Amino acid sequence: MKKIIIFIGSPGSGKGTQAKRMVEEFGYVHISTGALLRRLSERQDLAKKEIKALEFMKKGHLVPDWLVYKIVFPEADKLILKKSKGIIFDGAIRNVKQARAFQKHFEKLGLGDEVLTLDIKISNRESFDRLTKRRICGKCDEIIPWTSLTAKLKICPKCGGKLKLRKDDNLVVIKKRIKAQGSTAQKPILDFYRKRKMLKIIDGMKSIDEVTLLVENEIING
Repeated sequence: MKKIIIFIGSPGSGKGTQAKRMVEEFGYVHISTGALLRRLSERQDLAKKEIKALEFMKKGHLVPDWLVYKIVFPEADKLILKKSKGIIFDGAIRNVKQARAFQKHFEKLGLGDEVLTLDIKISNRESFDRLTKRRICGKCDEIIPWTSLTAKLKICPKCGGKLKLRKDDNLVVIKKRIKAQGSTAQKPILDFYRKRKMLKIIDGMKSIDEVTLLVENEIING
């Protein structure tokens, strides 16, 4: 199995859910760019350019590349130095420039050939429907996808925290996010990894458990 797993997918594709399942199944460490950014936004010692970048994110736009590198690379390096089994990145790669920067960083660490990218593919329509209904735990950041089994949940099944809609999950912001992060925007990124034979496509329109089986198979055989 590869040491670096990168999940790519439209907003609401379930890449966060699947990343956490793979952590439990295989012992990887999960790095969520979204969670890191949300934690950063709670700090009181932010520089003006960081505050501006985070405000930009809340309006549905992507944060600048420099901020992604600033929060993700040190976290990844720390985990690698601890000799973790491997790292799963969720929502880290948003454009080709970032893909190149991440690959260059991995190569510096001697992990250039240890990368597997999984694209959980869903339609933009499906992305919109999922994002307007999903919720997040206010305590542990667990994302609760909207299904018939979770529709009536009011507290997080993981920690008991209160569930709420994500602040960035409103109609205007969602449409902007899908335009910036949806299937059309991701094509150059996928081409980057496809040319390097690091890409596998997962049918994200299937049930959560079916997607999990597909992801497990690719990781085991990757």
